[in-house]
Amino acid sequence: MDSATLQANEIEALSSIFEDKWELENLRDRSYSINITNSSGKNVYFRVVLPEDYPVNSPPTYLFSAPWMTRNEKNNLSSMLNETCIENLGESILYQWIVKIQDFIQELEDSKLDPESTRNCDSNISVPQEIYTYMQDNLQE
Repeated sequence: MDSATLQANEIEALSSIFEDKWELENLRDRSYSINITNSSGKNVYFRVVLPEDYPVNSPPTYLFSAPWMTRNEKNNLSSMLNETCIENLGESILYQWIVKIQDFIQELEDSKLDPESTRNCDSNISVPQEIYTYMQDNLQE
């Protein structure tokens, strides 16, 4: 199949899967966007521009906005998207990218809720005596 047919099929599939969340930004430059949200409502705006010869010869370009993420988290997400692109050269990757972003932001949320992730907290944090006493009393029961 040629790039135009592959693009049309991919866009149709994404429109079907994500319905009104998948939006055409600009038909002339073939740009599309989607807002991806995790279970706690954290949002990533993701925009792609499809070159004329995507996916056969060129990858899409992307940008994302997630003001709530740290710079390191954004760099990690970007690296993951770039790696996915390299691993799938010549193939349609937009759905994979969206799923990667969904998984990434959900994992970020889960890691912030995971008690194991708090074990690396600063040991200089002091716990008020009332809480410490309460915890000791209840743990001994």
